Amino acid sequence: MTFEARDLTKARAEVHTAYSRNAARVLTRGFRDNPTYLATKALVDWDLLEDVDLQGKDVLNVGCFEPIDEMHFARRVRRWTAIDVNPDAIAMAERIATEELPPSQRARLDFRVEEATRLSFPDGSFDVVVSFSTIEHIPGAESRMAALREMARVLRSGGHLAVTVPNRFSTFLFAHLRNLRRRNDYGYSYLYGPLELKRAVRACGLRILRFSSEWHGLLALPSFMPRPFKDLLFPLVYLGERIGCLAGKPEAP
Repeated sequence: MTFEARDLTKARAEVHTAYSRNAARVLTRGFRDNPTYLATKALVDWDLLEDVDLQGKDVLNVGCFEPIDEMHFARRVRRWTAIDVNPDAIAMAERIATEELPPSQRARLDFRVEEATRLSFPDGSFDVVVSFSTIEHIPGAESRMAALREMARVLRSGGHLAVTVPNRFSTFLFAHLRNLRRRNDYGYSYLYGPLELKRAVRACGLRILRFSSEWHGLLALPSFMPRPFKDLLFPLVYLGERIGCLAGKPEAP
């Protein structure tokens, strides 16, 4: 089974149309009040940043849609720059942040229309770069790699990259196939394998620090679990529906 689009131009148009349509919907009914979605995001996306100090840092979010991450982290960062290629998505995110955040936190956010494969920022502009459930919507393997290389380029020495994607070796595969058949707002999505994601991140000159999925967080329950038992269950992490890596950029010599 192939997950790559045969017609990349058509796939890009499908993504643009789907997210423009979804941007209008999210203004009135989004995911920021959906407890199941927020729990999954906390178990994977935010869990990857658990040991990363964001206080007073410059952060880039590649692939902003509903500004859930911005609203969650705005109080901690120095500057959070959120980008997306779709102007409708950026307009929606900016409007929600302006309406729902206090002015002191809103002032730390910057929303821009940018192409992930050709970022306009200088080398080493950010302490942390995040890209949550985004690069899978970029049609074409070369373009997805170009986006990852750009994230590594704008990352400062000693900085961190956190990236999450859907896992083809999980039950999400069945939802993916169903969505392709039944939903006209789904757009294009590429499903990664865990080793494939790790190889792609390492190919950008970054060092993998952690690998995670929603199963990683669930292994912390119950709160007291012998370490050997946790180690025995750890392979379940590779079966999570959303997988991700935290990577570090080596310090400059």
